[in-house]
Amino acid sequence: ILRRSVARGPPQASSPRRVADDPVLARALAAQLLLTHDCLLMTGGVSMGHRDFVPALIESLGARTICHRLPQRPGKPLLLAAAEGKLIAGLPGNPQSVMVTARRIVVPILAHMAGVKTLPRVSLALLRGDGVELGLWWYRPARVGADGRVELVDGRGSGDIIAASRSEGFVELAPNQAAASDLPVPFYSWNW
Repeated sequence: ILRRSVARGPPQASSPRRVADDPVLARALAAQLLLTHDCLLMTGGVSMGHRDFVPALIESLGARTICHRLPQRPGKPLLLAAAEGKLIAGLPGNPQSVMVTARRIVVPILAHMAGVKTLPRVSLALLRGDGVELGLWWYRPARVGADGRVELVDGRGSGDIIAASRSEGFVELAPNQAAASDLPVPFYSWNW
């Protein structure tokens, strides 16, 4: 999703572009798109593996890294950078990681950039939890149960698209916060 800087009025999204896992081709496309867009969103290649070239690509564009590798699950590799007042977001490659980081972090930034006054709603909901905790910010897929409490959706990690499809959003747990039953937690719905 890319927003055209040449347009006046409401922001406009461009069609997605695909590029091979080739640093030279990806950099050329990114540089071209940044000439006419206020924001560039990329998925995959932002972690620390030998094939993850997006951090170096962003640096080669002269962008200033705002954050990289936040203490969160899913979505730890998220990379945000700025270049000449334009946002560059390197989202992780796994489906749930992209969904969560886009909804929790990127969408509010884009809304602010677009001058949107009312952000997507976040509700406080009672959790039907499992007592598990993690030493990171933890965004766990969830759905609203018949009793109005949010219940966790069982899954196998950030690549589990079946669990993501069964969820209605996700709950946010602070580092070392146990997912206790009847705990009031922020619930981010996929629908806004």
